[in-house]
Amino acid sequence: MSGDGNRLIFGGTDATTGDPILYMVNADGTGLTQLNLPDLGGRGIGWVTIDEDGSRGFFQAGIGAHNHQLYKVQDSTVTKIFDVADYPEIDRCDHPQTTADGEYVYFVDTDDLWRIRHNGGAPEKVIEDTEVPRVDSNGENAWKVGDFAISADASTIVFRSQGFVDPTNYYGISSKEELFVLDGSGYRQLTNDIGNVYKTHMGISGDGTTIVFASGGKWYSIRSDGSAKTVLETYGANFGGLDMTYDGTKMFYADSDANGGRLTNTDGSGRLDVFPGWNVAAITLAVTGSASISNDGRRVAFVFQYSSWPFKEALYVGYLNDTDAVSDAPTIHNIAFDPTSMPKDPNARIILTSQISDPQGLADIERTSTDALLDGVLESGNANLPVYFYYDVHDDGSPPDQTADDGVFSTEGQPGGKIDELDRMTVRIGAMDASKTVVVADTILPIGEITPAPTSAPSVTPPEFSGLIFESRSKSSGSTVQIPLTLKGVTDKIGNMDITLSYDPSVLEATEVIKGGLTTTSLFEYNLIDWGTIKISLADKAGFSGDGSIAYVKFNVIGYEGSVSPLEIVSLSANRAADLAAMDIPTQDGLFTVLSVEECRGDCNGDGKITAADALCALQMAVGKRAEDLVMDVSEDGKVSSIDARKILRVAAGLEML
Repeated sequence: MSGDGNRLIFGGTDATTGDPILYMVNADGTGLTQLNLPDLGGRGIGWVTIDEDGSRGFFQAGIGAHNHQLYKVQDSTVTKIFDVADYPEIDRCDHPQTTADGEYVYFVDTDDLWRIRHNGGAPEKVIEDTEVPRVDSNGENAWKVGDFAISADASTIVFRSQGFVDPTNYYGISSKEELFVLDGSGYRQLTNDIGNVYKTHMGISGDGTTIVFASGGKWYSIRSDGSAKTVLETYGANFGGLDMTYDGTKMFYADSDANGGRLTNTDGSGRLDVFPGWNVAAITLAVTGSASISNDGRRVAFVFQYSSWPFKEALYVGYLNDTDAVSDAPTIHNIAFDPTSMPKDPNARIILTSQISDPQGLADIERTSTDALLDGVLESGNANLPVYFYYDVHDDGSPPDQTADDGVFSTEGQPGGKIDELDRMTVRIGAMDASKTVVVADTILPIGEITPAPTSAPSVTPPEFSGLIFESRSKSSGSTVQIPLTLKGVTDKIGNMDITLSYDPSVLEATEVIKGGLTTTSLFEYNLIDWGTIKISLADKAGFSGDGSIAYVKFNVIGYEGSVSPLEIVSLSANRAADLAAMDIPTQDGLFTVLSVEECRGDCNGDGKITAADALCALQMAVGKRAEDLVMDVSEDGKVSSIDARKILRVAAGLEML
């Protein structure tokens, strides 16, 4: 898949003739084009690679491990740019990888790393294996470049050396796999294990800062400068591909331990299995090859091979947190529980209902699934779960489903082995239609007693509270919301703060954090860490105190009507401006609730009240200073205008009702 996530190139073999075939297609399935291939001389298509915008693709052709050639695909034309037969010093061209601009293609032969321009010409040797220096050696250099990966502009290259030159060995070399980086400062050795520990399946971020690789039964990340080596996951068999976002914050990969396909934060802070649990009676979908992720992390692509004869393959594109990406796909409107949390009672039962629709009608929904996740990982063992659902959600009228074919799918949950040990778990509902398009939706199931969620208005902060408040809000699905972090009643001036926030990423999608009224002159930084964590740090020369906002967190509301997200201040540390003494500042968490459009009508900021600020918001939408949100269309004429602002203003003044 191209770096922008819009184009794909793939090859294969014609099932009838056995001839090689090559296609390009848009990510939405349009523009499928079979390319006219020149005579490949009996060669098959091997590795394929594509540039950032999908305008240039390249592929290797060969007969097994021999007679390799490289071809370029541009403007639906296929051109040979390299043939090993023309260069006796090169015996193959494996693992071709293009730069983001499509100017160069890099590849390895038996020993060395080469590159060639997109329009052909003489190849240029980039790495001579025996010239790579090794640490802790007696002058022996590395031997044989194996796997490699390049950054977007190839200014940073990570590669595996399979051994080192060893005159004392009978063969003149010894096996000892290590990772190296080549960048503007020269060669740098990243690993130096005791003994020969394999390294494989490496990737590098587009910006060249972060590397991931498998070694000794584990997945690791490491910075390209050699720092911050981190264990990420266990490494399983049946590798299905690896790719990284441009900034290197997450990897998308598949192996036998990744439950079909997993997104993992490369700093080790979180992970998320992205598929329904594999179940031949429900939905079977997984990455079996060519795992790819777009630069921004919003799209993935992969190959899925069916597990029964004739073992055909399908090419999939997945859209993360984009419910409108596929217009004819099923829609999971909501997920609800009765009661709203699972009691810690061995005899308790909980009913799950989910409203699901399909543009082609309910008959188009072939299969559904119900899965449980703990800390982002699918878990099927009842003994390891606080709650398990014995049956997938169904709409056939059999208990607990009340009415057949009404679009409300139901199932029943029972206490699992961890009912007394965990306070929440994630429940995932999946639906697959006749075209094999699969959608999933997640929600949090609380375990034990919970505070009832607010309905039309958030809870009121007790007037006596002093500290930092993550305010409660409520908006409709598909809208945006800006939620303040409010400081109240703190009299000592604060010089600096470090804050960690959390929220439910199945309900909210954080997009930005901006300064508040008290921190307009402060130094201010934030980081949106995947799967519901935000870190904020700020420092102020003079210090600040009193009542007001220190930051606003902007979210897209992606959850379903009735879903809720805790808004938690996980940690807070602060120092007094005068003497840097540690300050003990109390915190108060909030709650976000997804309401219907009607329940939110006229409430721009989601605080549950209609005020003059909401009228101003409507005016800003009317003149284009703010994106239009039809929840502010209180006159119901299909647009937001000054009429709506005036009506909201009169409601705020108590002169009329909505």
